[in-house]
Amino acid sequence: MKFLRASIILAAALAVSVPLKFSIQRGSADADPELVGPITAFLTRHGYEPQVEQRPAGVFIYATAGACRLLVRLVPPQGWNLDSISASAANVGPLVFVFDGTVSQSPAVTASLFYDYRQRLREHFGFPQILFPLLAVAASDGCAVKSLPWQEIAEIS
Repeated sequence: MKFLRASIILAAALAVSVPLKFSIQRGSADADPELVGPITAFLTRHGYEPQVEQRPAGVFIYATAGACRLLVRLVPPQGWNLDSISASAANVGPLVFVFDGTVSQSPAVTASLFYDYRQRLREHFGFPQILFPLLAVAASDGCAVKSLPWQEIAEIS
């Protein structure tokens, strides 16, 4: 009896979760053009001149303001491209991560992944799309990355 009940619960869980995993086919956040526009607009509003480059390794957003140089890269929720990002950031400066308006020294992969799964569930049920980008930001000396109001792009809808 216990085995039958556990089997039914497992079958129900699989019936609900498996279609969700395959129903929404999206690319990685690194290739999402819906994120590039708001990020470049944010940088422009705060005095930077952004330039976007599409490379095989992903989207590179370079921005300059006086002597300050930034490199902004989109990190997929799973954090798959962190090695590539670290390598590209070495030419610019120290690397920080921005998620949900907060700047930190380490990527918030767990929180980003939670929001990504939540978004997929919302999309499945027809709710509007809300994106929570995880950004890697490399900055040259003299840049005040932490003082930028990143909460302006914490949630993009």
